[in-house]
Amino acid sequence: MKKIIPILICFILVSGLFGESATTILPLLFYQTNNLDGLKSSFYGGGLVLNHLKDKEDASIEPEGFSSQFTYIMDNQKENSVWEQNKNTLNQIFFQGVYKTGNHQGILIAQDNSDKPFSSKYGTTLAAAYGYQLCDNQKWSCYVGGGLFMAPVQIGTLTLPVIPLPIVRAAYKSEQVYAAFDFLGSPSLNCLFFTQNHFRVAVNLQCNGLSSVRDISGQIALKYYFFPEHDILQVLNLQLGVENTVMSYGLKDDRTYRSQNWGAFAAFDAGVLKIFAGYSFDGQQKINDIIEKHTGEGWYFSTQVMFVF
Repeated sequence: MKKIIPILICFILVSGLFGESATTILPLLFYQTNNLDGLKSSFYGGGLVLNHLKDKEDASIEPEGFSSQFTYIMDNQKENSVWEQNKNTLNQIFFQGVYKTGNHQGILIAQDNSDKPFSSKYGTTLAAAYGYQLCDNQKWSCYVGGGLFMAPVQIGTLTLPVIPLPIVRAAYKSEQVYAAFDFLGSPSLNCLFFTQNHFRVAVNLQCNGLSSVRDISGQIALKYYFFPEHDILQVLNLQLGVENTVMSYGLKDDRTYRSQNWGAFAAFDAGVLKIFAGYSFDGQQKINDIIEKHTGEGWYFSTQVMFVF
């Protein structure tokens, strides 16, 4: 149900936490349990983030260097799943690498969400993209470019296995605002307001489809930072917010399965440790975009641990 930190956010934030010239290795562990009226499931997984960033001679937002992330999460649906059988195991595999030098940026993406890894063409996405930097200074960073995405797209009776798509990456940073917009196959927006204050507002949204407003996943949260001016403890914060989670999988028989849940949550975030608890309501399970079952209400809990080397 939850996704581990996207690489395009981590690429910027980790560089700020660990200095302007650093190689960092960050193993991740992740666990979540969902106890809903109509669906009981657990998520187990982890990953690895690797950053090698060069010295910055100016105050640009993004340093030069290489950043990559690999994650794997197993979605174990223990009870009340709607497809094939009562209990199922689904897999989320994600890799993304970003290399920046001068005004040039290259991006590689490999992602698979399916019941059996790489068994469904609708669950697999492979992409290679190039972006050219239009600006990168103390406040603005902007890339435009394009790439080839291997993700089946249905246009009438025609299915296109590979499509060219434009890419756009833009970021803005000031004393009180950080905002980043990415269009890499699908658009996403990440914003943090009042970045120097104890109370801050975070907005993280991603569009997963065009069928309804339920396809927009993400969180809106009010955060309280205990020690905003402390060199080490500045990351400690408590969060209260609302979210919409969307998980989509391609099945080996070329059907698609999607679960969606609204929820309210509270979280404690210490940077390397995040503890998250929420209450979900009005959930749905769909097969080929047709609602098969409402999953009702219930509690969920997750924890994420990051080790820094």
